[in-house]
Amino acid sequence: MTNHAEAIEAARKELQTMTGGAESRDDALSRLASRLPFPANKDVDDLVSGLQALSNHLESHTDRALSESALVREATRALSDIGASLWTDVFPTIERVHLAGMSMIESPLLDFVATIAATTPVDIHLYLRSGTGPLLTRRLESRLDPLDLPVRIEQHGQTTTSPPTVPVAELTASTRREETRIAMALVAGLLDEGTSPSDIIVVARDADTYERPLSHAADIYGHELSVWTQLPLTQTLPYKLLISTVRLLDAESVDAQTLCEPLLFGWTSPKDAETSPISYDAVTGARREFADEPPQSLTAWTETLGDSSFPQLTQLVEWARQCPESPSADEVRDVLLPLLDSHRETVLTDAPVHDSKAFSEIARTARALTRTETLVDELATKYREWVAREHTSASWGSLVELADAIATVRPGRREHANASAIDVLDATDTWLRKAPYVIAMGLVDGEWPQPTDGVFPAPLRDVVVAGDTPDAQTLGIQESWMSERERDHFDDAVTTATELLVCTRFETDLEGARYERSPYLSALDPIQIGHEETQNLLSQECLLPPSIRHIVEGSTGV
Repeated sequence: MTNHAEAIEAARKELQTMTGGAESRDDALSRLASRLPFPANKDVDDLVSGLQALSNHLESHTDRALSESALVREATRALSDIGASLWTDVFPTIERVHLAGMSMIESPLLDFVATIAATTPVDIHLYLRSGTGPLLTRRLESRLDPLDLPVRIEQHGQTTTSPPTVPVAELTASTRREETRIAMALVAGLLDEGTSPSDIIVVARDADTYERPLSHAADIYGHELSVWTQLPLTQTLPYKLLISTVRLLDAESVDAQTLCEPLLFGWTSPKDAETSPISYDAVTGARREFADEPPQSLTAWTETLGDSSFPQLTQLVEWARQCPESPSADEVRDVLLPLLDSHRETVLTDAPVHDSKAFSEIARTARALTRTETLVDELATKYREWVAREHTSASWGSLVELADAIATVRPGRREHANASAIDVLDATDTWLRKAPYVIAMGLVDGEWPQPTDGVFPAPLRDVVVAGDTPDAQTLGIQESWMSERERDHFDDAVTTATELLVCTRFETDLEGARYERSPYLSALDPIQIGHEETQNLLSQECLLPPSIRHIVEGSTGV
């Protein structure tokens, strides 16, 4: 069921990227689909009709925007209808809008940008990346040039089809685990040569894949890592505790499920240091016992619970009743931060016992807790601004939407600043960054580059990306449909290095499947580090290969 829902959501995003709900682009997509061979043409029709029916059904049951794309469309309509005064009222001092580091531009966002350019005196600058930049430039020019809009398009980054500007070395490991040891041994060797930890970056196409084995290898060599993987905050225990509690505080009439959810995610009384979290089985039992109770106020729940065998539930109700109904920004902090403090003291410290399979990583939960605490501060600040501008009402319910908007923004800094830690980054996060030494891991075909994919049939994806017809040119391109997306990530990683780039790869996985060398390495013409030199690097002395050591000594002046 979860996989099916994820596939539907992925298809919805792909459709929004292509058409953005514009009737002219919907028609263009329909014409393209009609020219596809069977069964691709039928598959496209079925997907589009199913997604449109689902959207119509949802829209008939709510007056809220169903997605970010829908919200952007509403903003575009409002700006188009009202004109420049709407923009200047909200953003009186903004003179230029930048879209930077884009590997794709969804149709709704492009419509919004075009409307800003057409109705306001604001300059628009689009900064594209090295791999997808040429393709996107052609597509954007075909859509924007006829409108004669003041939109400037620039491409940033050097493509790796050109000779590298720094020396490049390549090391080969038998397995991914050995590859991580090689990376950490390289770090140890660089540090021994006097290199600062802040001058070293470890990069992978998907840092999540490497986080666990790299952490094990780092422990062996005594390194501390700062892993910059995108934290899926909305899927973590602390965030779910926060949101379930806010929803409880917002509800005028509370059903048993809403009442029990904070306990399910580890709620403990911020006012009682001796309290302990209720077990999952106990929460399930409480849900069953009160399942037939009608939705009711918190006061009524106090009477319903009476002398029940769930004291934590009674504590939760009493605590919630004492919280303000229409909180100020300061009250948001005063209520939610002690809640997270209590979670840290009573739940996180007992994580090996109470962590479920979905939240088994103690470090991940600790990181999520720190980020959620930061989120509360950001949330309170934004909440104060929105209430003051009358963009929202002073209520707990307003915080749910704000929290989701803030939590899904990709962080642009470390979760924990630590000058002694070695940064481990997703390749996409190296855009416009510089560091003397970069270790790029996982240079195997199938991982770097990864194959293109999508929910819509491949024949349609290929036609849209090619853009050989007017109908195809009018549609947006999903990032995962373009092989150039992988070039973006690789070029970013390569051009981050200012002194030395070291590329590593493995030959077999745990099941014994063999992996071929990444085709991207051919253009770099790297120095090949042999088996004996690799083993010396993995020795207790962590001896850098002579070719690498000479480069390091030259750059450090040793």
